[in-house]
Amino acid sequence: MNPWIIIISVSVILGVGIGAKFSGKKGIVLAGLVPWLALLFLILFQEYVLPYQGGGASMWPIAQIIGGTAVAITGIVSYLVYKKFQSNKI
Repeated sequence: MNPWIIIISVSVILGVGIGAKFSGKKGIVLAGLVPWLALLFLILFQEYVLPYQGGGASMWPIAQIIGGTAVAITGIVSYLVYKKFQSNKI
């Protein structure tokens, strides 16, 4: 399975969940920060806790820069979309 589907899906779920609990600037910051920190946790867990599974250089900083940026943006966008739909409710 493509790991991007899982990463982005979890980020959307976190963004919507944060949108349901928080609002304003605090919600936007949390919607970007929580998915980024969750991805960092998973990358570092795989790098330092699980047994070594490959060869070559460690690429976790690059994965965090690219993936972390993607999940932070996805979390913020899903938060904003949720708030937009929530404000248009009848």
